[in-house]
Amino acid sequence: MNIDFLNSERKQSIKNDTVINDDFASYTFKNGRLSSQTLKTIEGPSLSSVTDSIHYSYKKNKLVSIATYKKEILIDFNEYNEEIYLLSDYFMTAYSEAKYTNKNELESTLEINYEPNAMALFISETRYNYNINNQLTVFNRTSRSYEFSLNDLVDYLEKIKKDNFKKIPFETTESSGKYTYDSRNRILRLDTSDNNIENQTYSFKYKKNKTKISRVTNSTPDIEYHFNYDKRNNPIQEKRFIYLNGKKYLDTEITMQILSLIHISEPT
Repeated sequence: MNIDFLNSERKQSIKNDTVINDDFASYTFKNGRLSSQTLKTIEGPSLSSVTDSIHYSYKKNKLVSIATYKKEILIDFNEYNEEIYLLSDYFMTAYSEAKYTNKNELESTLEINYEPNAMALFISETRYNYNINNQLTVFNRTSRSYEFSLNDLVDYLEKIKKDNFKKIPFETTESSGKYTYDSRNRILRLDTSDNNIENQTYSFKYKKNKTKISRVTNSTPDIEYHFNYDKRNNPIQEKRFIYLNGKKYLDTEITMQILSLIHISEPT
């Protein structure tokens, strides 16, 4: 639960077809929506690295699927001590899709992740329920873990989507969550539980330009998040605290700077 979660309803400001590049990532927008992003990670000589390519699909203005591909990169040196790159083909490691109700509410999600190094496949299915005010009230999730080796998730994607994946999971987890709202339709509390007898409660407190989220696991406080915003409601700081032996300690702190984009017209 982070700033991305708290700002999930923020509208994308990019309106047209745009490509944004920097040293570590490239973003492609189509009609103002993020359609793909490439993350570049190069670590050092003789170390294996990975470049992620993530693709987003939309239907009727709704995000319906996300596919993640990886390309392994090996950095080495030739006989002249020149740096060379050995590249693999892209292979899919994650896929997720969403279905919506006739009221455009999120009805269900399917998330599939494959960890090549661990030879493990994880499949999670979630369904969502709403009240008469169109507020999300309950989710129910089934997560299954498989010990399985494959070259590319694409080879098994259709079988998984059609519930025709005949492998036996080594672990199955059933979990659920219930949301409570305040009079201003803000999330006040989220209670979650699973069949491993782990119960968690997230409590939300709101102040001007601040949000605090406290998590309690099995009646014991363990994590606390503090989010700060500027006057325009842009996130500028995130702090994460952890509890050890009943005492609260700062774990991580992220400070963000909001940069203004200025368009300069070419002289005519």
